[in-house]
Amino acid sequence: MSSATTDRYSHTARVLHWLSAAVILWATVTGLYAAVWAGPELKALISFLNVSVTTLLIPVFALRIGYRLVSRQPGPLAVTLSEQHAARVGHFLLYALTTLVLATGVAMMEHDIQVFDWLSIARPVTDPDVNRCFAVVHRATSGLLGLMVLLHVAAVIRHQRRGVRVLRRMLWRCPRRSGSRRSAAAQSSPGEASFRDASGRAVFAHGSIGTVHVLAHMMLDQGRPADGHRLLGAWLEGRSGSGSEWIHLHFHMAVFELALRDWDAAHARFMKHILPSAATTEDALTDAPALLWRLQLASPRPVALPWQPLRRTALKRMQRACDAFVQLHNLLALAGAGDFESIDRWLQTQPLCDDASRECVLRKTAIALKAFAARTYRNAAEALESVLPHLPGLGGSLAQHRLFTEMVQSSWRLVRQVAPAQVESHAA
Repeated sequence: MSSATTDRYSHTARVLHWLSAAVILWATVTGLYAAVWAGPELKALISFLNVSVTTLLIPVFALRIGYRLVSRQPGPLAVTLSEQHAARVGHFLLYALTTLVLATGVAMMEHDIQVFDWLSIARPVTDPDVNRCFAVVHRATSGLLGLMVLLHVAAVIRHQRRGVRVLRRMLWRCPRRSGSRRSAAAQSSPGEASFRDASGRAVFAHGSIGTVHVLAHMMLDQGRPADGHRLLGAWLEGRSGSGSEWIHLHFHMAVFELALRDWDAAHARFMKHILPSAATTEDALTDAPALLWRLQLASPRPVALPWQPLRRTALKRMQRACDAFVQLHNLLALAGAGDFESIDRWLQTQPLCDDASRECVLRKTAIALKAFAARTYRNAAEALESVLPHLPGLGGSLAQHRLFTEMVQSSWRLVRQVAPAQVESHAA
């Protein structure tokens, strides 16, 4: 996955797609109705309208083809390689058949082309016999195009039912949900958030990808990392994809690998499947900082981890309103990067408090994370212990809450390691 990968088509591509789709569906349905059921007057009206709208579609569709050739495309879906190949063939046929239908529609005209009676275009072919040949080809390719459209819609429905959210790549993002997959749970009351998604399985539990996600959480919750690694690894094999759900499955795989003490595999997975999206999109807002902290805590040797791309994404996201769960991970990214100045600036915008509200828990956690990153481990351990019982109120899964338990354990372990060294230093 390259750093330029995204999981959605651009705004321009979406506009061109839906304009083309609307005209093609209109012309296909009304053309079929006119050919089978319409009387002479209605048939003439439909013919006039279809000629007008499809003539206007020609430059739009030409622009769509050109834009497709030069624009960045979304990453592949979480489907098998054979399904990806079938999708490429299907899209090529849609483009080719649409081009043939439009071209033969113009070439078959036995009179000048009238576009809503405000534009007249001279017909390009004046030989009636040739017009009739093109008319035969036009009807045949129109039928094939209608069939391909039905197959295309059926494939979209099939993917959606399996949990592969292909349709959202051509839809506009809802601003309310831009923060995180987990925003709905994080914006409910603390107790309700913990109850609704205590295991994290409800993040996405639909279709094939949802089933394997639920199984991954079950394996984590039951302390069966080897089984989870085997099951999730088997599902991922032969597939590729993009987007937040695809990244989240690789987050689970890396957590399994760390539990099995395979740090190098988890690190390689982060670099290949998570970091590129974390640096250029918001699809890894929570998974990237959480996993990189796990890698840092479990590292068997000193290693420089790529915190800066995560820091830049976090700073951009903090400029917009976001829920507490996302903000918690923004703070994790800043702490991991050692950006104490940005944490302090954020703390200055937060009200002083000493209760179990989300705002207060988030503020205390920020102070604890800053202490841990600054290597004042006793302060970090005590601060984190005080907020641990309240962290479920910020949203997220048990697997992600365990990160903070691991940070507490690591803090106390480092306190015990530092203390003898300090005694020896004073004695010397």
